[in-house]
Amino acid sequence: MNIFRKLFGAKPAQSTAGDGRSTPMSIPATPSMVNAEVSGQAEMLKLLEAHLIQSGLFWPEKVPLLVDRVRAKTGPFQHIDTEAAFAGETLLSVAEKKRLGLNTRMKYSHAFIECCRPDMFASVEPKSAVRNMHIAAFHVISRRQHLVQYRQSGVVQKVRVSPMGIPDSCREVQRLRATYLINEAPTLPVQTCSAACCQCSYDAVI
Repeated sequence: MNIFRKLFGAKPAQSTAGDGRSTPMSIPATPSMVNAEVSGQAEMLKLLEAHLIQSGLFWPEKVPLLVDRVRAKTGPFQHIDTEAAFAGETLLSVAEKKRLGLNTRMKYSHAFIECCRPDMFASVEPKSAVRNMHIAAFHVISRRQHLVQYRQSGVVQKVRVSPMGIPDSCREVQRLRATYLINEAPTLPVQTCSAACCQCSYDAVI
């Protein structure tokens, strides 16, 4: 039995180019694949929106606008690009950035900064914060999807928690480096996670 085929589907076929080299061939997306992708993106954007609100860095009424900018630039089977949230026609001057306590070497649009609470700039760099929140949302959805795939495969019965990202960034998860029955795996991130964004994963144990 090909375990990887069972878990993740068939490998794309390859054709041979005129010079004898193999060239990858894409698999046409089925309606179910498109629906799963659209659903996953919607779930990730919803989670990103929740993170933006919970951070306290942005005016709550402005958060949907930021998410809509990102959504408008993201199509099916495309990576969500948070750079769209930072877009704007005019940029802050160096003097404006100094007055707000922002990094003078970074570019900030007026449209983006108007969505932020200036009192938070002393402790948080807003663009980096958004990127980290996106990474965190991505890994939450990715872990969830992997567990679903493992269960549906009928092959994977156990998983292992694998700490990822910066070594020792989260000491708490080190205690969880063990093998678990798939339905008993601990929820990630752990409540006391100290990483900027949890990148830990569930690895299949065959």
